[in-house]
Parts: sequence; structure tokens; C-alpha cells
Amino acid sequence: MTNAALTGKNLEVMAAVTARKGRRGGSSGFGIDRFLESGFEKLCVPYRRCETESLDREEVEALELLDKARETLLNADLNVVCSAAEQQWKWRLQGTASVSTPKIAVTVWPISVGEDRALPFALPQTWTLPIQRLTGLAAFRLRVPDVQVDDVCLVLKLRVNGMPADRMHHVLMSLISDRHRFLAFLRALLGGLEGMVDWARNDSEQNGGAAWGIGANNEPLLEDLVRAASRDPARLDPVRRLIDDLRKTDEGRRIVPDDFMCVWNAVEQLVHRGSSP
Repeated sequence: MTNAALTGKNLEVMAAVTARKGRRGGSSGFGIDRFLESGFEKLCVPYRRCETESLDREEVEALELLDKARETLLNADLNVVCSAAEQQWKWRLQGTASVSTPKIAVTVWPISVGEDRALPFALPQTWTLPIQRLTGLAAFRLRVPDVQVDDVCLVLKLRVNGMPADRMHHVLMSLISDRHRFLAFLRALLGGLEGMVDWARNDSEQNGGAAWGIGANNEPLLEDLVRAASRDPARLDPVRRLIDDLRKTDEGRRIVPDDFMCVWNAVEQLVHRGSSP
């Protein structure tokens, strides 16, 4: 996850979609349209082509240098090593790559922190991070300081050694830090992509309140759970994984209310009863 996502400034989705093409007027499929209409379109901004200006020789040469440096990074043998260091972790970028020249400045930073923590690119380099900020993504900025051309920014997904197995649990705990946020996140999971969009949009505005009535039209969470159990039990799978993960630790059990577990156990019995022959 990026720094913007971890600090609540951004909603980030990485998804793969596989489905039948369908036909116009049918009940399923029909290309990308249904995916967009389900809520993804709210995250998109229309593309607007900009008029390109003519460049002088110095600018053309600068762009060529940036492009060459970018290709060097893309083909470089880089990797990340994570190692425990008392209460924090060491995130070490290492490998072989030579992209800096007197005319180009290159900075790098883990994508899970802000660019204010970027360092001049010179391998190896190490950052001290909390466990939830460990990542396999490294961000780079390439620029030609003395020429007025746009910087080149890119993110590389790198091979990681030493990533702790429970990192995702810590990421979840940082995002779902109390009962209110837990119940709000459940409503988002049950609401699909559109629910996640609404959750991200409204989360910063929620400061407590009646957790059982979070969401559109103040429908009780119980109704959402029962509806999913009866109509589409597969939608409960991510909820089940989330609850199982949180209940593994004392801190997670504190976040998941006991009264919710009574409701959840009843819903689970309903699902099992419906799947029995």
C-alpha cells in the first residue's frame, strides 16, 4: 500500500476481472460497462489530451537522457531485504544499477512512505519502517535539474526477501483500529466495489455513532449479513477471512465486538444449513 492509502488520502484498488462478455440487454456481462457502472467509474477522471509544445535541442536531449535512465531502472537487478530491528524493521534496497549522471538526479523511496523521505539513489540504501509499511514497491523520481522538462516518476515491483508473514494483519489493524471502523468496513465489504468507494469517501467524516446503522439508509448490518447469506453466500467469504484474521490476537478480539460475534455465528449457521444436502 502507498503512503496515501495508509494515511487515508487515497483509495487504491488492484483487481483482475474475468467474466463472460454477455449481450446487450442481458442480465450479465456486456464488456467493461457493468464493471464501470458498479462503482469503479466514480474513481476515474476523464482523460484530456494536452497540446504538445515544440522543444529545443537541450530539452530533447534531456528527455532522451531521462528515457535512457528509466530503461536502465526497468532492467536493473534490484531487490528488497526486510529485517527486524527492535520495534521497527529495516527496509533495504540493494542490487546493481547505474543511472545517475552529472546531468540527471535520481531519488528513491519505499512507496509506503511520503516522498519527503526520498534519498539520492546510491545502492545499497536503508529505511527504518513499521511493519505495516513494509512493501515490495519502490518509487523513483528522475529529473534534469537545469532543463525545464517534466520529471519522470515510476514505481517498480521488486523481489522481497524477509517479508514477515503477519504483515497484512498489521496493515489491517492500522486501517481497522476500533469497533466503529471494523463495522463500517464490514458494510463496505458486503457492498462490493461501490461499498468500498463509499466507505473510503465517508470514513474520514465518521467519528463514532451507531455502528449497527452505518451505511446507506441506515440499514442494520444484520440485514446485510442475512441478505448475503440467503442470496449470495460467497460474498461472506472476505468477511469470514477478516474476522478469522482479527480474532487471532487479543487486539483483534478487542476490535470485534462480542455482540457482533453472536450475530455472526447465527449467520454462519444459516449458511451451513443452506448448503447442507
